[in-house]
Amino acid sequence: MSTENFTEFEVKNYFEYPILNSIISPWISIGILIIGLFGNMCSVCVFRKDSFRKKSTFIYLKYLSIIDLFVVLIGLGDFILIYHYGFNIRKVSSRLATFLIYTLTDFSNFILITVSIDRSFGKWSHSKNSHKVILANLICMIVLNLHILIFFDALAESRLIHSYLKFFDSYFFWIDLIIYWLIPLISILICSCIMIKSLFHKQIFNDANDLMTEKRITIALIMLNCLFFCLVSPYVIIRTANHLGIMGNLLTFNTHRIANLISYVNYSLRFFLFIFILPQYRKDFKELFRFF
Repeated sequence: MSTENFTEFEVKNYFEYPILNSIISPWISIGILIIGLFGNMCSVCVFRKDSFRKKSTFIYLKYLSIIDLFVVLIGLGDFILIYHYGFNIRKVSSRLATFLIYTLTDFSNFILITVSIDRSFGKWSHSKNSHKVILANLICMIVLNLHILIFFDALAESRLIHSYLKFFDSYFFWIDLIIYWLIPLISILICSCIMIKSLFHKQIFNDANDLMTEKRITIALIMLNCLFFCLVSPYVIIRTANHLGIMGNLLTFNTHRIANLISYVNYSLRFFLFIFILPQYRKDFKELFRFF
């Protein structure tokens, strides 16, 4: 969902909408890219430490940071090249780039579902099962989006590709909306309600610090879910309105691109929540730079 359908908006039309350049400075997008790369790399390093390896929650968050790193690099990097510099990388490899962006964003969202379910129900709380669950998620996302790698080519002229692009525009849009946003939204809302309820239940721990740590982890996941809802939902709503022809072209172009950029903030700024909410993360984060 975080990719663009270039049968709707060709890159050449970018220069017909100069208002976007005045609304979004290239440095804003580049800043989000740099922060996202830095933050996710730091999160991967922190969650690899021994203090985080025992809990399945942190194993999922490590994988989430790895995937978010590639979402920012490939997805937001693609956005910057197209809408700030007019370079369409998909003219070189439209199938691979589109497949990667769809698969990575879906995968990231489903890892968020997985860690929320793990925290809410504890079904996969054993760390040994976490890697298997991640692998299963990855296989599902690849299978769901494999048709893009096989058929998608916005520049091809064959009848088969033309028919596929019609399917992609008309039907896969709704399938992708369900996978990318609706299923994650419903899942994290249910899990967030359960986690919020658990915060007010009396829990028995030998150490009061352990109780506070568990509550902080739960709060961090609730905030991650809120971040997804607040930053991704506007993009989905605006893109759906555009697909249904509700909005005008100029308004659609500007709001669509701004909302798309905001959706990438979801994948770039998660490490700030970890720093603010998790003391152990904050401690290990500082240790990464102890030599400077």
